[in-house]
Amino acid sequence: MYFPDDKELNQAFTGYVEMRKQMKKPMTDRAIELAIKKLHRLAVLPFSDLMDNKHAIQILNQSVMNGWQGLFPLKEQDADYQKKKGGDTTGTNNQSRKSAADFYEQFMGTGDGD
Repeated sequence: MYFPDDKELNQAFTGYVEMRKQMKKPMTDRAIELAIKKLHRLAVLPFSDLMDNKHAIQILNQSVMNGWQGLFPLKEQDADYQKKKGGDTTGTNNQSRKSAADFYEQFMGTGDGD
């Protein structure tokens, strides 16, 4: 059992591992460990170290539905989710970012956001 505290998330992850087996690309124990870490990184809640389980399930389902070997940010919702996290919505690190103070003001609603 990969996620004993969340039956739905565990079922989604198990489905992902099973899909990999059917693709004849089974995951080693180490690959599973790395996939769980990547899933956590992709679905972490804003300003937290906790994983958004519903977002993680969507990520897993996206990979299964598309037959992808790996885990990737959600295609259709990624920009909105990254905005909530305060992350880079372009997928690159070369874009300029707002200062932490500006972001805090925008997030907290204490400033005009720009």
